[in-house]
Amino acid sequence: MGCDVCGVDGVSVHLIEVIDGKKREVHLCGACADQRGLIIDPSALGVATKLEEILPAAVSDLLNTIKKVATPDLLCESCGHTFADFQQQNRLGCPEDYQVFKSILVGLIDKIQKTGGTPKHVGRVSERALARRSRQRRIDTLRTDLAAAIAEERFERAAELRDQLECLQKPDGQGYETR
Repeated sequence: MGCDVCGVDGVSVHLIEVIDGKKREVHLCGACADQRGLIIDPSALGVATKLEEILPAAVSDLLNTIKKVATPDLLCESCGHTFADFQQQNRLGCPEDYQVFKSILVGLIDKIQKTGGTPKHVGRVSERALARRSRQRRIDTLRTDLAAAIAEERFERAAELRDQLECLQKPDGQGYETR
């Protein structure tokens, strides 16, 4: 895009004028904008130069203070990790870190998953976890049924349920046989 006055490429000022409700855009190069008094030299203001020097230091101090307050220097006694370590490595050191840093992690998880303050898992569950959960539910159901069968003195049914439970609770625990 070229300057509307001299045609030079490299427009640095985009001026929008509204006169009597009509909008007019003017694109100017640095030299043309300077001739029209649209570029202000910061050194002429004196105060602006000082603000430019003071502001970054003040902002930096404020951010450091916020970091100290927002991320207390928590330390996991099991692995020695601090929250600063987590921020640098994006990893926790051990399972206990979840409890140590829980107050901070809940907020991070909420931001990431946008759960509205109630953290919950919204991802996938592994096949192994699903199988474990299903197996545990089956064991719980069998225990309930076994207690009911014993209470009703249906001992043959209770023996079947006991055998199924024993089969599910074996180390391989793949299933049970029905007779």
